[in-house]
Amino acid sequence: MPDKHRVDTPSGRARLEHGVRPKLFIAEYNAKFPPAIDFRIAYDENHTWKSDDYYGASLKSLADLLGRYGYTLVCCNTSGVNAFSSCAIPS
Repeated sequence: MPDKHRVDTPSGRARLEHGVRPKLFIAEYNAKFPPAIDFRIAYDENHTWKSDDYYGASLKSLADLLGRYGYTLVCCNTSGVNAFSSCAIPS
């Protein structure tokens, strides 16, 4: 299993559901929404970004999702794009 895994949303959920469990999970989030807001777009394989705010998931939504798989949000980068979550995985 890799020690780190970086994904664009929403592909991260599918990887978690298929058993990918890196120690460090790096995922993009939509920083337009304040940390306490639970927001995520509905999955649509035909969705195309229209240079607006309707994309991805908020930090809260991402943290809640990863929390269900044993991950804890550690930090975010200063540009508000990537969230870093860690999980202690037994060897």
